Amino acid sequence: MLKTWMLTAFRYLRKHPRFTWLNVAGLSIALAAVLLISRWVIAEYETDRFHSTQGRLYQVMENRTQEGRIVTAAETSPLLGETLPAQFPEVEMAVTTTPENWFPKVAVTAEDKPVRAAAVFAGKDYFRLFDYPLLLGQPAQVLADKQDIVISQKLATALFGHPAAAIGKTISWQLLNLKRTSVIAGVSDDIPAASSIRFDMVLPFEVFKDIMQIPGTLDGSNASGPFHTYLALRRGASAAVFEKKLSRWISSFNNQPRELLLADYADNYLYSLYENGRPSGGRITYIKLFAGIAILILIIACINFMNLTTAGASRRMKEIGVRKTMGAARSSLIRQFLLESIGIALLSAIAAVLLAGLLLPYFNQVTGKAMRLLEGPYMWGLLAALPLIAGLLAGCYPAFYLSGLKPAAVLKGKLPVNIRELFARKGLLTFQFTISLVLLCAVLVLYRQLNYLQQTSPGFDKDQVITFEAEGRIATNLPDYLQAVKQVPGITQSAAMVGNMTALHAAEVKVTAAGREYQLMLQNVNATKGLVETLGIPLLAGSCFAGNAAVDSGKVMLNQAAVAALGLRDPVGKLIRIGDQQRRIIGVTANFHSQSLHEPIQPVVFQVDDLVQTILLRLTAGQEQATLAALKAFTEKYNPGFAFEYRFLNDTYQAQYATEQQVARLSASFAAVALSLCCLGIFGLTAYSAQLRRKEIGIRKVLGASLADILWLFSGDFKIALLLSFAIAMRVAWWGMHRWLSGYAYHIHPGWVWIILPGVVMVILVAGAMLLQTLQAWKVGAVEHLRAE
Repeated sequence: MLKTWMLTAFRYLRKHPRFTWLNVAGLSIALAAVLLISRWVIAEYETDRFHSTQGRLYQVMENRTQEGRIVTAAETSPLLGETLPAQFPEVEMAVTTTPENWFPKVAVTAEDKPVRAAAVFAGKDYFRLFDYPLLLGQPAQVLADKQDIVISQKLATALFGHPAAAIGKTISWQLLNLKRTSVIAGVSDDIPAASSIRFDMVLPFEVFKDIMQIPGTLDGSNASGPFHTYLALRRGASAAVFEKKLSRWISSFNNQPRELLLADYADNYLYSLYENGRPSGGRITYIKLFAGIAILILIIACINFMNLTTAGASRRMKEIGVRKTMGAARSSLIRQFLLESIGIALLSAIAAVLLAGLLLPYFNQVTGKAMRLLEGPYMWGLLAALPLIAGLLAGCYPAFYLSGLKPAAVLKGKLPVNIRELFARKGLLTFQFTISLVLLCAVLVLYRQLNYLQQTSPGFDKDQVITFEAEGRIATNLPDYLQAVKQVPGITQSAAMVGNMTALHAAEVKVTAAGREYQLMLQNVNATKGLVETLGIPLLAGSCFAGNAAVDSGKVMLNQAAVAALGLRDPVGKLIRIGDQQRRIIGVTANFHSQSLHEPIQPVVFQVDDLVQTILLRLTAGQEQATLAALKAFTEKYNPGFAFEYRFLNDTYQAQYATEQQVARLSASFAAVALSLCCLGIFGLTAYSAQLRRKEIGIRKVLGASLADILWLFSGDFKIALLLSFAIAMRVAWWGMHRWLSGYAYHIHPGWVWIILPGVVMVILVAGAMLLQTLQAWKVGAVEHLRAE
C-alpha cells in the first residue's frame, strides 16, 4: 500500500510541476529561514554554558537605590573574591577580575618583538572556575605566583613561533607608564566560540593590587569598587539563602544596608538589563523575537501550501471520485495526501539546507559569529523534525478537505463551495496579512529608532576625534607627547584619559555637599587637562583645569546631572566631600551620554590624573587624510618599535549599537521572506478563485469585461481580509512599538504613519501578485473558460 501511495504521489507531483515547485520553493525558503534563525538562537543560548561549574557559577552584583530607582551594577570590591571562600563555607572558589574592556591593547614585548594584547587581571583560581582550556600548564598553578602569566596560543605563536617554546620564557608588558616582566606559566588554547569573554593574556590580580596600591584587608574603605567578582557555590548550596547572608555581611562594613545578588553567569549574557533589581531583558528579547518570527514564517509557508494545494483540487477531482467510488476509505486518502505533503517537505528540507548553506557566510557576517549550520545535536534533531512538522502542518487541511469531497459532485467536475471553508481560507489569509503588516511596522520603527540613536548628539563632538593607547615612550613621557603632537599640522587639541568615553567606570560613593550626605553612583572621568576642550563638551559655568598640578590639586568639575543630584545652586567655588576627600568645584559642564541611549544620563565628576592610557586627538575637518599621514610619521618616530594604530571615536560610539544594527538587518531580511511567502499565498488563492470562476470569467469576457474588471472581481477575495488584518495589525503594532521603545531612556515617538505606510506597501504587493495570476486567466480564451463545465 505504501508503495502505491508513493507512486501515486510521485506521478501527481511530476504531472503538475508548476504547483509542485511553487510549494517546494515556498517551503524551502521558509525552512532555510527557520534553520538560520534556529542556529543563531541556539548559539546565543549556548553562550557561556560550556563551563563545568555551570548551574552553580554566578557573578556577584549589587542593587543600589539612586534617585528613587533601583540600579543594578556589576561593580564589586577588589578584595571580595579572595575573601569569600575563607568567610563562607558555601563558596567553593571565587575570583575577582578587572572588567574585560579595561585593557584591550597592552604593549607586550618578548625577544624584541613588540605586539599588542588584550589583558585581564584575575584571581589565582580563574582557570579552575572557568573552563578555558590550557594547552600547557595546570589550572590550579598557572596564576599562583605574582610573576606568572598565561598567554594565548595565538600570542605565543606570534612571539616565540610555537606554544611549547613559550613556557618559562620572560615577557615584558607595559601598563600606563609602568613596565613589568612576567614568566609564562601557561598557554591557553583557542577560547571557545561560545564564550562571551575574549583575552590574549591573563595576569594575577595580585599584580594589579600592587600597581594600584590596594590594601590587603577588606574593610569599610574598600568594600566597593569597579571590579567583577565570580564565584562557584558548593553543590547543594542555595543561591537565594546565600544572597541574604552575603548582603548582611557586606552591610556590616559601613553600617549601611546593601543588597548583593547572585546572577547566574550564563543567564547574565542573555539578561543584561535589569529593572527594579531583577532581570528584565537584554539579548533574550531578541532571541524570543526571532524565535517567534521563525515560527510565524513556518506557519505562513504552511498556509501557502494549503492554499496552493486546495487551488489545485480540480485536477484531482476525478481521481478522488473514482477512488472513493471503488471503495477507498477516507482515512486511506488522508494518509496518501499527508504522505505527499511530507514528501514535498522532505524535498524542501534538502533545498533549504543548500540555500541556508549558501546564505550562512552573509548570516555570520551580520550576526558577528562563526557558526556552522548543522553543528550539535539540537540542529540535527531540528533538521529531522522540521520536514515532519511542516509536512503534517501544511498537509492536514488539504488532506481532510480533499478526502471529504463527494464522489457524485467531483465526477461531474464540480468543486463544492462551503461557507465554512471560505471562512477558514479567508481567516488564514487574514492571519498572513496581519503578520506581514506587523513585521513591516517593526522593521520601519526599528530602523527609525536606530537612525535616531546614531544621529542624536551624545552631548560632545565625537567627529574628527581619534583615540589610541599610550605605550612605550609615549606612556612614560605623556605630557611631553601631548604638547609636542599639537605641532603636527591638522591637530587642534590633545588630551588623555582613563578608559574611554563610551565605558566610563562608575562607583557608588558618599558625597557631602551643603551639609547633606548623598549616596551617589558617580561616573569618574580621570583625565589630563584639555579633555573637555578636545571633546567639545559645553562648559556652562566656571573654568576647566589649568594643567598645573599645584593649581588643579583638590579640584573637580561636575556635569549638570551631578549638580542636580547634589541639589547645588551656583556650585562653582563650593566645597564638597567625595568619600573622605575634600574637593572644590571649579566648573560645570553640560550633560552628555557616556553610555548608549538605553540608559539615562548619569552624574559625572572630572578629576585630573596623570595615570592615563587613552589618548584623544582632534583633527581639523577636511584634512583628515593628510593629518593622519603626518601623525603616523611623527608618532612612529617619537615611539620607535610601535606601530601607530588608531580608531575614530565616532566608530567606538556607534559600536554600542551593534546589536541594534544586527537586529535591524535580520529583521529586514526575514520580513522580506515573510512578504515573499505572503505573495505566494495570494498567488495560490487567486489561482483557486480563477478555477472556481472559470465559467463566470468566460461569460464576462464575452460580455466585454476588461482586464481591470477581472482584476476587481478577484480582489473581492482580498479586500475584506486586508481591511481586517489592517485593523488587527494597527493595535498589535502600536502596542509592540511602545513596549519595545520603553526599553530606551531616549527614543522616537512614532505616529500612525509608521502603521499606514506598511499598509500601503501591502496593498501594492497584493495588487501585484493578483495581477500576475489575473493576466494568466485573461490570456485563456473565453471558449476555453466556458468549456470548463
